[in-house]
Amino acid sequence: MWDKFIDSLECEFIDMVKIDDKFTEIPLKIKMRLRTLMNFQHLFVTMNENAYLVSGDKDLIRIVRENGIYDKILSYVELRRLISSLL
Repeated sequence: MWDKFIDSLECEFIDMVKIDDKFTEIPLKIKMRLRTLMNFQHLFVTMNENAYLVSGDKDLIRIVRENGIYDKILSYVELRRLISSLL
């Protein structure tokens, strides 16, 4: 069932990520907890891949949305609602 779900999302593994100045600009401007800063790394990878990020970090989601950093971010609850609406 998991494999079918992953296939339906057309997920891909990322072998390498190039870190550039964009990664350091936002955390220097916006105060965030260390946990959120660590999750911000995942956001940066997601942004480079133009993909969706599903996160349980409410602070990260709030910061990203309030600052208009990226629009393809969902909480787990939002993902479940989206999937339920498609069934």
